[in-house]
Amino acid sequence: MDGVITRVIFTGLDHDPTWVFDKVLDSPKVRDNQVLLRVRLATICGSDMHTILGKRHGITPVVLGHEAVGEIVIDKRNNSLPAGTRVTFSITSSCFNCERCRVQMPQKCVHLEKVGHSPLTVNQGFNGCYASHIILGSGHHIVPISDALSDKVAAPINCALATVMHAAEKARTGVQDKSALIFGAGLLGIYTCAVLRDKGYERIWCSDVDSGRLKVAERFGAKPVHAQRFWENDCSIEEVDTAIEVCGNADVIQHAYNSLRHGGTLVLVGLVHPDSDLGLTGEQIISKGLTIIGVHNYTPRHLDEALDFMVRTVNNYPYEELISPHAYSLKHIERALNESKQQLYHRSCLDPWI
Repeated sequence: MDGVITRVIFTGLDHDPTWVFDKVLDSPKVRDNQVLLRVRLATICGSDMHTILGKRHGITPVVLGHEAVGEIVIDKRNNSLPAGTRVTFSITSSCFNCERCRVQMPQKCVHLEKVGHSPLTVNQGFNGCYASHIILGSGHHIVPISDALSDKVAAPINCALATVMHAAEKARTGVQDKSALIFGAGLLGIYTCAVLRDKGYERIWCSDVDSGRLKVAERFGAKPVHAQRFWENDCSIEEVDTAIEVCGNADVIQHAYNSLRHGGTLVLVGLVHPDSDLGLTGEQIISKGLTIIGVHNYTPRHLDEALDFMVRTVNNYPYEELISPHAYSLKHIERALNESKQQLYHRSCLDPWI
């Protein structure tokens, strides 16, 4: 492998982030059971924006970024893939042997390592996707990407779509499961509309404060409901089987409760921050016989299902339009971050090679 490897390292603390552009002249040393990927395209996830804006604290300095399409450069695993293979990968590395892995929760592995959230001492610092290369260990699930999918369509699969596949699976706890109300028309919400429709839900509503995003949700199989109707008690949606929160706003939970049928299921996905008091009493939950499930990340199986789903439905929905039509270079990453902050697209993207 030749050429200079360029990394972008986030060294910010609290609300005063600083970006350092670091050139590493030496090629990384790929050890046994490791894989070196060339990052073809990375998308900016909302969780990364939370870190950048100081809403969520994590390790710094760190190479951010976990949604991406990679290309095999060196694969030293037993089941190695040829150089040049386009792949997606699980954002978590698991041992598959600890007590959490043994109860089918490898995404919460005791020895967990997470792409875009690890210190620079892990994998020689090549552990985030806002970079030209990344090293993955044996605990990462790595899957080839079909030629049917462009890099832009494929990049968010290993976070947003795989998480939605997990949430949709958890939502199906009853004998009915024919109607759903989704809170949030960001990328997870849009994917949820399409996935639930594919799973046979007959009535799907999607609520958001952004009218433009609600129009997108409609194109993905949902009936749009502006959130203002809930705030004004002007919404008659009730008796739904499932309510799924993917907006990160705890204020919607009471509306979700009011809309659920007795015995319904509430799935929480987006409330992964401290300001997440549900505002429900035990009496409310018990009297309505609700099931409340929290979903964080996914298992390798959900990544496989996400990739299969996208290949199968890629011609049914305008997935490409969810991603910005242009990609920014690492040198202009702040422009991409500003675009993400303004929510001009469901995902903005970075190309380390321009």
